[in-house]
Amino acid sequence: MISSLVSTGVVPAESTSDLRQAVTSFYHKVWMLYDYRPSSVLRESTRVTLVRASDSSVQVLGEDYGLHDVYDGEVDIHVLQGTHSSIITEPDSTSSLSRLIDTLLSG
Repeated sequence: MISSLVSTGVVPAESTSDLRQAVTSFYHKVWMLYDYRPSSVLRESTRVTLVRASDSSVQVLGEDYGLHDVYDGEVDIHVLQGTHSSIITEPDSTSSLSRLIDTLLSG
């Protein structure tokens, strides 16, 4: 991949070392995320709530980000508009997140 990027002029040849390190680090991060399968540490009666971003790029793990593989209980999934960053940084999204948390905590 790196040689293709260099040969097409997308990346300068002197940047290959940094690019190789970045690609390798990203590969390891994705592999750890994909391969991580701990035994469940939660009791089945524990309520698990997942707040996910509507514009998530993590589709390979499924709607619940793979929680069903490590947890036998029910997972409540709440989808907020935006990206993982915007749901905690944009004023409208943070208001939605605050309302959701208030609703969940008040039962």
